Amino acid sequence: MTISQDPMDRAAAAWVIADEIMVARADLDTLAFELWREAVITGVKLVDKDREHVLNVAAPVFEANDTTGVTGYIGEWLWYLLTRDLTLDPGRSVEILDPPGLLHG
Repeated sequence: MTISQDPMDRAAAAWVIADEIMVARADLDTLAFELWREAVITGVKLVDKDREHVLNVAAPVFEANDTTGVTGYIGEWLWYLLTRDLTLDPGRSVEILDPPGLLHG
């Protein structure tokens, strides 16, 4: 799979990665996931308690200028998403792992 230079292709890839990460980060906190997704889709910024609620889930891996491994975390998710749906091939051995860890809290 190749992502072209087209901004729409890149935006779609970014959406898939962000959505998968938030599903995993929110885990059983469906409110955090629903608040985040609605804000992203509508473009309306979260405020007050809703913002704090989502930040508690997302901030550890999405903070700007984070020097604690966010690039590696995104890389892990890219690899996981690219390999989890591979078809079986007799010439290739692929070990399918669980989704990447939480990174923080």
